[in-house]
Amino acid sequence: MSWLNDMSVRGKILLAIVLVAGGSLVLSSATSGIDRYLDARENARRQLEIRSDIIAQNLAAAVTFEDDESARGVLHSLFVDETVRSATVYRAIEGSLNRLEPFVFEGRTPGATAGPPPIRYGTWIEDESVISTVVIREPSDSGAARSSAPLGVVQVDHDLSRLRRDLLAQLTIQFATLIVAVALTLLLAIRIARTISNPIRHIADTAREISESKDFRIRAQRFSNNELGVLADSFNTMVHEIEIRDQELEDARQWLEQRVHERTLDLDEARLMAEAANRSKTDFLANMSHEIRTPMTAILGFADLLQEGPEAADADECIETIRRNGRHLLDIINDVLDISKIEAGRMEVERVDVDPWQLVEEVAS
Repeated sequence: MSWLNDMSVRGKILLAIVLVAGGSLVLSSATSGIDRYLDARENARRQLEIRSDIIAQNLAAAVTFEDDESARGVLHSLFVDETVRSATVYRAIEGSLNRLEPFVFEGRTPGATAGPPPIRYGTWIEDESVISTVVIREPSDSGAARSSAPLGVVQVDHDLSRLRRDLLAQLTIQFATLIVAVALTLLLAIRIARTISNPIRHIADTAREISESKDFRIRAQRFSNNELGVLADSFNTMVHEIEIRDQELEDARQWLEQRVHERTLDLDEARLMAEAANRSKTDFLANMSHEIRTPMTAILGFADLLQEGPEAADADECIETIRRNGRHLLDIINDVLDISKIEAGRMEVERVDVDPWQLVEEVAS
């Protein structure tokens, strides 16, 4: 039944309405036709039974006097009804129903003859016939015909095929009416199903469009104020909440991207500053090594000259040079300390006099 599960809502509604309406009409028509047919058969049986009793009473004199012409005249009255196929009168020999012989036979079919004596009495339905077999008795003064001696038997065969044809014609009319009723029901069902399925299909199409376009500003249209309208409102409320959450997520994503970008810039700046500081440190150490090596070379050199003796060089000049380079080395050490003070924010700037000639003499020396 997977095809039924995959069927659309509109198709299921149409199928349910058509099956219920069509099934009800078919069942009603079939029940009505069967009841009508059974009633018609029973009515035909009763009428034939009554007519057979009357015919049996009318045949009593003709059978008693063996007047076959009178008997035929009585039987001819039955053939006014076109459904009577044959009528047979059997005469009882010596008043015994066990010994019967054909007396008069009348039938619609040319060349037909009387059949064998009946072995069953009463009125019954057999195939497409209603057969009635009634005993012909002598009239009684007291009216108790049942207790009189039997004179014979009359058997009447009533055709039910016409009744069946009439019933078939009625069923054909009912079937045509049924087709018209089912068609009208289907048109009405299509109208009703459209009012149910169209809003549902619209909501489904809207959901598919939102899923494909990612545009949560789209809303479903409200067609009515019933449950389908409530469904559309609930769907729109859900989409609105998703839109708000989606916007919040987008804002959070943009904020995170901005923060990451800012932190990246800060890290790049810090890296550049660290690299610059490293290069400055390297340059500072190189410069300090050179600055310290210069006065130290002079101090060590002139110290060696003094160690060799006064004749190697002028002692006063050597001592002066050593003192001057020592002060220069002290100034360099003070400058290094000044850098530490600058980093600590405790540097104090002083303005002092400088002797240009002394500076030139020191460079020259």
